[in-house]
Amino acid sequence: MMQTTAQASTFTALLGRPPRVLVVDDERTVRIGLEKLLRRSGYEVTTAESAEEALEHLRRSEFDVVMSDIRMNGLTGIDLLAQIQQIAPTTGVIIMTGYASVDTAVEALRLRAYDYLTKPFDNDHVRATLERAVGKRAQALQREAAIAELRATLQALDESGEFPAPGAPGRLASAGPEVIERNGLRIDLRRRQVQRDGQLIDLTRTEFDLLACLARAPGEVLSCAELVRRLHGYDLEEYEARQVLRAHLSNLRRKIEPDPNRPRYLLNLRGSGYTLAG
Repeated sequence: MMQTTAQASTFTALLGRPPRVLVVDDERTVRIGLEKLLRRSGYEVTTAESAEEALEHLRRSEFDVVMSDIRMNGLTGIDLLAQIQQIAPTTGVIIMTGYASVDTAVEALRLRAYDYLTKPFDNDHVRATLERAVGKRAQALQREAAIAELRATLQALDESGEFPAPGAPGRLASAGPEVIERNGLRIDLRRRQVQRDGQLIDLTRTEFDLLACLARAPGEVLSCAELVRRLHGYDLEEYEARQVLRAHLSNLRRKIEPDPNRPRYLLNLRGSGYTLAG
């Protein structure tokens, strides 16, 4: 038990508060038993006797994990799980049941339940499962914070209108030509200027950095995750990086392409990433 309490303390340090668990079951004895077990292990626990009551709690408060029975009067645990995916998608859900079946397990996992517990519970198994679920939730929150920080950084850089002095060191600094030309597109890496057919194109700092990164990788197809890693040093999942860069890449294409609907420079290889043709 002390080991589990220490783990909960670690989560408290990561989250800045005790991890919060919502226990949902129409059996009072189950709610009381889990509440006592989890509170002794260092968790902050709220209970609900129905899925409807649980949804009220979820709309008012943030929870790291929901532990829900499947069979309840009114909305079922599966119904609750589906709604949690809409209103609190990073909240982990552990499904509990005394009537285990392959169909309910498959349905719960299809709806992205974290795990599946069968009654009667083994306390050590409950604690271990909850620790893993809270750990996954803590990682998700940390990634969300990193993405928010990256977005704020990009926005601040673009709004400032400030560019590094010519030749100043930075993530894009590397050995290679100072000017890259691709089929009428001229990219001056030192002066941070871009021209198409002799016409100067006004790019934000982020847009220029993306273009320069692609220009320095001739023949390579770079995923959004790789672009973020090379430019800013963040390791994101592809879908996360895509969310961060989507608007910047769209604006870049609109500015450098004669016809953005038929791009000749910034090409997107679906499922792979981006490359600069030339």
